[in-house]
Amino acid sequence: MTSNRSEKSTTVRSTLWALRRAAIRTLHQLAPARAADVAARWFVTPSRPATARAGAEVARREAAHAGDAAGRAIDPGTPLVLTDGRLRLAARSWGTGATALLVHGWNGRGAQLAPIARALAARGYRAVAFDHPAHGDSRGRTVTIPEMADAIQMVSEQLGGVQALVAHSLGAVAATLALSRGGLRPERAAFLAPPLDPEEWVTRFGRALGLPASADGDLIAAIEARAGMSVSALRPLALAPALSTELLIVHDRGDREVPLENGEALAQAWPGAHLVTTDGLGHRRLLASPGVVELVAEFIGDPPADRFAARVPGAPRDRHFAAIVDQILAS
Repeated sequence: MTSNRSEKSTTVRSTLWALRRAAIRTLHQLAPARAADVAARWFVTPSRPATARAGAEVARREAAHAGDAAGRAIDPGTPLVLTDGRLRLAARSWGTGATALLVHGWNGRGAQLAPIARALAARGYRAVAFDHPAHGDSRGRTVTIPEMADAIQMVSEQLGGVQALVAHSLGAVAATLALSRGGLRPERAAFLAPPLDPEEWVTRFGRALGLPASADGDLIAAIEARAGMSVSALRPLALAPALSTELLIVHDRGDREVPLENGEALAQAWPGAHLVTTDGLGHRRLLASPGVVELVAEFIGDPPADRFAARVPGAPRDRHFAAIVDQILAS
């Protein structure tokens, strides 16, 4: 049964969008450029209620499963604040050793990747998940993809470098941009449900606001002014061919937010990338699926310095996913 709080939240969001559509259509008739600027500001403004719901979802799930398969209490991670004097980001850390960085997507938060973080910590990594600017417990009200890439780079520098990287959804786009800049050099990376087409996101947003197709150019220009670079320069397919990090892509066949074709195309464009598909997990349930968690942890493997050392005991291996990983690593 849907709770009253959930119904109220849905009603509030629907009302807000109805008001925005009415306002932006009226403004577009009077001042098209101004309407594009307002829409661009909304485009780069994450929903704080959405990030709060993401955190509440993680808390509810972990409360329902208060222990792991061995009966051990679930580790919530150690809170961190990472800053370079300009950015100040909330984060959590699990384990010790070489650093594995976990990157959430739009309207998400780092805690969503906690199951993967704990699996990597069990293998000997220090797994760190952070909240992007304007998300979760981090500061800010707006953020662009280049700024998300800046945040990834800053976190990496503050942690002394990154040996492994895991990113979900739009976080994978920001991670690809960060990798293309050359300052981030993980040995292996895993992308979960990566999207590919920035122009499509802009035009879909414009249609959702009720803007006509003739306004797309103004909207893209306004977003580019905020981002400080062209939208086309953010395309992962354009950046991927020059990247050498070994990549695993996991994508669900039934993902309604980011269709599987995105993961398939990125796997073709990224040299040596591996694609694994799932069924019935959608866009977000990937992050907590035991099979996917084990798959990602197996692919990332032990920290580089310990590659041939005895493994730290972790969660029991799923034979099916272990076989997939063995095939990937042998290819």
